[in-house]
Amino acid sequence: MIRICKEVMKKTFLFAVLLFMAAMFAAIIYLFLHMKPRDQMPEAEKSEKKLSFSWMGDNVFGADVQEGLTSYEKRHPGISLSLSYGSDNGYWDRLYMAAANHELPDLMVLDYPHLDVFAKKKQLFPLDSYITSGRISVEGIDPLLLACGQFGGRQVGIPIGIKAPALLYNEAITAQAGITLRDGMTLSEFALDCRRVYNQTRYKTLLPEEQSLNLLSYILRGEGKNVFGENGPGYEDPMDTLPFFELYETASREGWAFDRNAFGRTESDSIAESPLTSGNGPSNMSWCGFYHSNDLVTGQKGAKTGVELAITTWPSDHFDRSIFYVPSGFYTIAAYTDFGQECANVINAFSHEQIHLDKIMGGKGLSADKSYRRWQMGSVDSMKTKEMEYLENIVLPKAGKIPSPYRAENDRLNTLLIRLENDILVGSITAREAAERFYDEAWTAAK
Repeated sequence: MIRICKEVMKKTFLFAVLLFMAAMFAAIIYLFLHMKPRDQMPEAEKSEKKLSFSWMGDNVFGADVQEGLTSYEKRHPGISLSLSYGSDNGYWDRLYMAAANHELPDLMVLDYPHLDVFAKKKQLFPLDSYITSGRISVEGIDPLLLACGQFGGRQVGIPIGIKAPALLYNEAITAQAGITLRDGMTLSEFALDCRRVYNQTRYKTLLPEEQSLNLLSYILRGEGKNVFGENGPGYEDPMDTLPFFELYETASREGWAFDRNAFGRTESDSIAESPLTSGNGPSNMSWCGFYHSNDLVTGQKGAKTGVELAITTWPSDHFDRSIFYVPSGFYTIAAYTDFGQECANVINAFSHEQIHLDKIMGGKGLSADKSYRRWQMGSVDSMKTKEMEYLENIVLPKAGKIPSPYRAENDRLNTLLIRLENDILVGSITAREAAERFYDEAWTAAK
């Protein structure tokens, strides 16, 4: 009897197992027959690749850049781009901190000086293989610009556009003063215009502070000299810098130098919030400022009502030898990203496809892609047209060699220049004394 019960239990168990297996098999067949192909799955069901994208630029274009990223996401399902942006020191501080923690964004926009900084620390992914394979096209990009994105013989950055030194000014104020600024003006002509504007309107001139070393380099370049040589200053006579310092001495003597303390900001702030585009009168507003050509559209977009910006050259006694252009930024990929190919696809689209370029080139100057430049020249945006005409008609025909990016000593020298400029403006030293002191201390900085 016991044996019979065991046989029954055994058969019952086997039947249950077979029944379970049949049910599982039927379920698998059902799922297989009803499963959607991957390309027909709802977006939420796909494994989305999330790329972080750090954009260097003024926040007045933040919405436009985001629109460009959103457009890319719609055209490339499965890719999500998370945008962060900033300008000036805060932007670089965040990236330096991220680099220290190995948390750099997958995609980054870097400027010319900082490209070398990150490349030297091997924090940028070489792009040569993507260029060779055609994933990133460099067709139509100026070889000289492309060379600026190389480090150690490897391509680490793809240039976005070009910019050039530019004096931006409020055309309504110059019209009120009855003057017209000349492209290629000399230092003495600029000083005369500053005096006339002040005498006629009481508006003062925002002389360079953060751009001080750049202006000095620009002036020396016109003389065939440089701030730095191989082992010290790139000029022999301390008085070679005298014309630069005399500009501040003349401004102090004639009273037309803008007092930054009256505005409470420095030139490192956004141009859209600077004394050129903000303020409410001669007491806290300047008629001009030393910037770059790509700042024109940004400045006008953030300017108060009644400000109509125009563009001309920085002053130099030899404009045709001083003028140059540089990359306005580079697309780069972090060395340790998990999405190298996806990042390369984004770079290629943002470098050549008009649907994206229309959104992202607002503050990035003349496109590095020459074929897109032709479309930019027909822009209906009056400020963009002014910028394009300045670059195409004034800068590019005469532009010389693209200068090297900042050296490590630049920040120190710019700080030194600002101190000497302020000493001149308050009358504690002369322009000659400033030129001598700068030569001595610049030599010390170079050793």
